[in-house]
Amino acid sequence: MRSIRCSVAILLAVTAVTQAEENTLTHSLVLTANTPRVEIARRSAARNYLRLPALEFDFQFTAQCAGGFSPQSMSVSIADSRKSLSAEQLANMAAAAELTITVPARQLAPIAIENFCVVPATDTGAITSPAKQAITLPAAFSAQGSLLCVYEDQQEMIYTSHSLSITLVCDSVDEETE
Repeated sequence: MRSIRCSVAILLAVTAVTQAEENTLTHSLVLTANTPRVEIARRSAARNYLRLPALEFDFQFTAQCAGGFSPQSMSVSIADSRKSLSAEQLANMAAAAELTITVPARQLAPIAIENFCVVPATDTGAITSPAKQAITLPAAFSAQGSLLCVYEDQQEMIYTSHSLSITLVCDSVDEETE
């Protein structure tokens, strides 16, 4: 009989811990973002680093708290740029909402690219390109997100990270240079 009581006590303790873990695990913050296009001018073959202009990322996100918890705040950051939303702002948004973050050029490190959008040397001195070239750099940057969920005097924070791609588009030049 004593072993049954011990087994029941252990089972109840495990069930309580499992339920608490399920509540924590069901909070979710999902981010997706557009891929900005950056037009770049042709450059000399020797230059491998490219300084980017300010970039604007449009995020779609869903933020959900579970187990009686409600969203208190959400934050998304890229480099030193951050947008935060309060509980009131989150309550007024649809299930899938949008958020835009502009990252100034001074916060973006130069990107190393080789043999893309370089000035070709020809016998006539003309630079020709039949169409614009484009290259997508996957995971060029990353965004970090956090969601704070509260219930009475309890607070739980979840974090997520999302890789951000950019597309570089080389200006086509169909004119002769002087």
